[in-house]
Amino acid sequence: MPPPPSPFASTDPARELELIDYFAAILDRRWLVAGLALGMAALAAVLSLLSPRQYEAAGLLSVMPARLESGVPVEAVPETMVPVVKSTTLLSAVLAHLKLDQPPYSLTAERFLAAHLVAEPIVRTSFVEVRVTLPDADLARRAVDEIVARAVEQSRQINQAEGGGMEARLRQVAEEGERRFAAAEAALKAFRTRAQIELLRKDVDASLGQRGAFLQVLVDISAERGRLARAEAEVSQRPELDTTVESITQGRATLQEAARPRGGEDALVGLSVQSQQVNTARKELDVQLGESRTKLAALEKQRDRMLEVAQVSSAQLPLLTTLYEREAALTRLQLEFDVARKAFEEASTSYQVARMRTALRSPFVQVVEKAARPNAPQSRRVVRNTAVGFVAGATLGCLAALGALAMARMALLPTRRPGA
Repeated sequence: MPPPPSPFASTDPARELELIDYFAAILDRRWLVAGLALGMAALAAVLSLLSPRQYEAAGLLSVMPARLESGVPVEAVPETMVPVVKSTTLLSAVLAHLKLDQPPYSLTAERFLAAHLVAEPIVRTSFVEVRVTLPDADLARRAVDEIVARAVEQSRQINQAEGGGMEARLRQVAEEGERRFAAAEAALKAFRTRAQIELLRKDVDASLGQRGAFLQVLVDISAERGRLARAEAEVSQRPELDTTVESITQGRATLQEAARPRGGEDALVGLSVQSQQVNTARKELDVQLGESRTKLAALEKQRDRMLEVAQVSSAQLPLLTTLYEREAALTRLQLEFDVARKAFEEASTSYQVARMRTALRSPFVQVVEKAARPNAPQSRRVVRNTAVGFVAGATLGCLAALGALAMARMALLPTRRPGA
């Protein structure tokens, strides 16, 4: 049985094409379709085998959630780090640092982003994976580490810029307070070194101590003079010798002698014995007078010596005035130092609190895992690429067959004459 006539041979171009017509057109040109499919598959296989080996390194970023003032964490959005990683400015800096923008690579940020970099968040986690594919394993690892490090630093700068207005103002206040504090501290130290108040205070204390000793010497002199005057008065009232008169009237012979008659004035009235002894009290007073005179002379000598050497009476007033003036200046400088220190501490505390609040309100990005050097290159995927080439060739052949069908139908259409 002869095969049915092909729809291409139909002389009725007005007939509508059906699906079977398209399949028939493809079957009629099946060798064209097969040739293109096999050719594209072979080309893809050859290109895959001839392509340089590629090494892929991967790193991992973590986006920690920010916290509100109440301490409630905000949900982390790792997708926000993907634009930072893919920033052309960041990639240009990385390429320049690794010299990938020079031969033999001569990569631009756009080419690197399109063909060598993949940055995507991991679903249902706070991680972002960064992968770089390059012909050199060490360059791939270094590129990943450089990208994630610069991305973390850029994220930190962005977070600081968000709250940078108030933070910068507080930082200026803190720096100004630090300068004032340093100046007040230097002025206080210089004055203490120059004034030597401690030594001056010791001199004043020594002077005042000598004044007290001087007054005590004057008191001792007055007391000793009074004691000496009293002793001299006592001595003037006491004789040097005590005279004792003893009456002799008790013996028998004395009585007989007294009973013997005598005439005239020579009659014996009575007998007495007179004796003299050294006055003991006067002797003791004389000793005390000598000691008192010696002590008084020593005290007067001490008084004269203190007046000559220490000049107690004339040197105390200017010394005390100098001490009071320097202590007043020291108190003023100490007050300025305390005020400057307190202002610096408050400004520094406010600045640190502002920085902490900015850090808490901003997501925290850190490198969780650095890239490791890949031990083996990526697969060339020859089978996958061959299959893709085969499908692409077959598709191209089918399109060519359908195009031929359309051209054949157009050739069968009647030609319109001009003016018809």
